[in-house]
Amino acid sequence: MANNMNIDIPSHNIILFHIGGTGGYGPIDAVLRLFPSQCIVFTFEARESEVGTDVREYYCNGIKTFSVNACVASEECERDFYVNKHAESSSLFPPSKQALDEHILPYIVPNSGVITWQENTVLDYIVKVKVTTLASFINKYQVIPDVLSIDAQGAELEIMAGMGNHIKYTNTIVSEVEFFEIYAGQGLFHEQVSFLSKYGIRLAELLNPQTWSPGPEFGKGFLTVAEALWFKNIDDFFTINKYRDDIIIQGIKLAAVGYAFDRFSYTYVLMKRLMDMDKELVNMLCAQHGYGKLLPLVDMIDDNLDNYKQDNFFFVNKYVQEAGIWT
Repeated sequence: MANNMNIDIPSHNIILFHIGGTGGYGPIDAVLRLFPSQCIVFTFEARESEVGTDVREYYCNGIKTFSVNACVASEECERDFYVNKHAESSSLFPPSKQALDEHILPYIVPNSGVITWQENTVLDYIVKVKVTTLASFINKYQVIPDVLSIDAQGAELEIMAGMGNHIKYTNTIVSEVEFFEIYAGQGLFHEQVSFLSKYGIRLAELLNPQTWSPGPEFGKGFLTVAEALWFKNIDDFFTINKYRDDIIIQGIKLAAVGYAFDRFSYTYVLMKRLMDMDKELVNMLCAQHGYGKLLPLVDMIDDNLDNYKQDNFFFVNKYVQEAGIWT
C-alpha cells in the first residue's frame, strides 16, 4: 500500500490498535470473537527488512486488518532496540539489573531452558530503529482507536503518552503492566494509573497475573506482571463526546466492548443513558450495525430489577449462560 493511502472507516466499526505481543491479540480476542464483522484491527510492529512499507491491508480470520510497519513510543526519534535471543522479551529498553535473578519459571516456553529473567533477556544484537508516535499515525490517517491493546515490553506508558490528546477518545485499553521494574527505565503500573486517570479511564481487572520469585520458587512469589483492562468512566464518556453528532453509535460500540468483557452492569448503564437520549435511534443502530445482542440484555435486566433488589440474585450471569446471548 502507498504511504498516502486513504483509510475510510465508518463510525459504527470498532477500531482496535494492537501493539507488540506475539502469537495473537491477547485479551482483545474477546471483542473479535463476539463482533468480528464490526471490528477493524491495526497491528503495529517494526519490520527491519521492510522499512519502506507503512501500511498493508489484508483480512485475518475474516476480520479487516491493517498491518503497520512502525515502532511507536512517546516521541519521534531514533533509538536502540534490544533484540533478544528469546524474541518475546525484545524491547526498546534493556533488562533491569535488579530483576535479572528473578525466577519466572511458570511463564516460560516449555523446554526453552529459561528459568530466570536474565536467561530470558539474553541479548542477540542491538539495532537502531526510527520511532514514531501514535499521534503522528492518527494525524496522518485520521483513525483513532476505540480499543488500544499494548504488549510492548515496558514501553506501554510511553506509547500512551505518544497519543497526545487523541487518547481522550479511546475508551478501552488493555496494557501489560509491571509492579516491579523488569526493564530499565520503564513505566510501572502506578504510573499508568496516574496517567490514565487524567482521561477518566478506570481499572476494571488485572488479567493473567504473574508472580515472580527473587530466588528458586519455594512458597509464594511477588506479583510482578499482569495485563490491565481499563474502561472509560461513563460520565467522562458523555462529557468528552457530548458535542459529537455520532455520540450514540460511539456509546453503542463502547457498550459492545464492555459486553465482550462481561461488564454487563457497565453495558446496561451505558445503554440506558443512550436510550434516554433517543431510544428509537439506539434500537435502529443496534439492529442495523450488528449490535442487536445488547438489547435483550437491557430488557432482561429491566424486567428483573425488582427480583434483584429483593433477593440480591445475580440473574445476569445466569441468563447469559442459559440463553447464550453472548455467542
